Amino acid sequence: MKKKLFPSKKGNTISKNTHITYSNAFIQKLMNNFLLLALILTGILGFSQVGVNTPTPETTLDVRGVNHLGAVTAKDGILVPRVSNLTTNGSVSGQLVYLVADAGSFSKGFYYWNGSEWRSIKDSSSIPPGITTLNCSSVSLSPKSYVSGSPYVGNMSIAYTGGNGASYSNGSSISSTGVTGLNATLRAGTLNAGDGVLIYDITGTPNGSTPSTAVFAIPTTFGATGCNAVVGAGNVFAIGEVQSFRVVVNANTFFTNHGSNINRKSTNTAGTTFTDYSEKASYDTQVSSVQSQYIVINGLRMDFVETPFFANSVSPVLFNTNSGGQPAAVFNISSLSTNDVYSNGANTSLPAQRYSYRVDGDDQFGLGSSSGGTAEYVNAMLTFPTGEWYQLTYHATRDATNVYFYFTAQRLN
Repeated sequence: MKKKLFPSKKGNTISKNTHITYSNAFIQKLMNNFLLLALILTGILGFSQVGVNTPTPETTLDVRGVNHLGAVTAKDGILVPRVSNLTTNGSVSGQLVYLVADAGSFSKGFYYWNGSEWRSIKDSSSIPPGITTLNCSSVSLSPKSYVSGSPYVGNMSIAYTGGNGASYSNGSSISSTGVTGLNATLRAGTLNAGDGVLIYDITGTPNGSTPSTAVFAIPTTFGATGCNAVVGAGNVFAIGEVQSFRVVVNANTFFTNHGSNINRKSTNTAGTTFTDYSEKASYDTQVSSVQSQYIVINGLRMDFVETPFFANSVSPVLFNTNSGGQPAAVFNISSLSTNDVYSNGANTSLPAQRYSYRVDGDDQFGLGSSSGGTAEYVNAMLTFPTGEWYQLTYHATRDATNVYFYFTAQRLN
């Protein structure tokens, strides 16, 4: 029998149909897998919620602790990226990192990128504020001096120990005694973990001037026993401390539009005669916030007044800021200026609210009527019966519009 060279058509048909059947099954299975994947992706994209330790997240990301809604465990929480510095800008607003240690101007803690800079997330204790002691013997007032009848705005600092790092709100107003008319209010803040200072805002119109003192009875505060804070002794100098001050006065106002007369010694430092002069003091041309910056030494304020005897001239003086009825200020003063000397100031007695006779030898700095005038200064030595010793410098100059007064004082012992 002769062998066929090719299979029959029927055989070919069976083989082809079998191949098609297998291919259709594979394609169907593949399509089913794609459909399942599509359904999964649709669910994820539709709900966009991820749960950790929960199969039913309630937000975009729902992370639950070991004891959900129960007590915290040592392993609960979320760790954000921890970094050692913040020298590189963030890329997306809301970016959150944790700085593991102080770095440059940044303190250890959480920071977020606000689109232009790294901003800290306030690190404060949730416990009630507490301190160990208040130290009213370490109290400071800024500005250091106040003037009777002039509104005062400043602050007072009182040191404390044993702070617990908690935050606190504004306190209640405390009225002053001694010099009355001032009120102190604790400013809201955050305690240090350890030693620090409490800041009180001081406002009001005192009925006395430094060095007359105002007393604030600080109540029990954050668990620490209260104390009396005494302020207003004036610009108390530490040995070696230098204080300086500059003030600008309109020349026309100072030399032409005289204010109330001033009461000034009219003879020499040993005399008791006082005369009302039609002069203006630089202090009287300033608002209260500037007046409080003048240098005051044991109640004596450094100042300049217009000289009544010479046109466009000024006199460096001292003014006793003590309230009327208080003892006179007793001091010694001698000076050397750009033009002359003054050596008659031994045992000067200057009553309260009076201006001294002179500090400069000829009692006048001739400033001229425009910028062509002179610029003069005087160095003076000021001593007190207590042994305190100060070096003072007065300097004055002017231009076509203004007069410029400069004051410097240094305690030497």
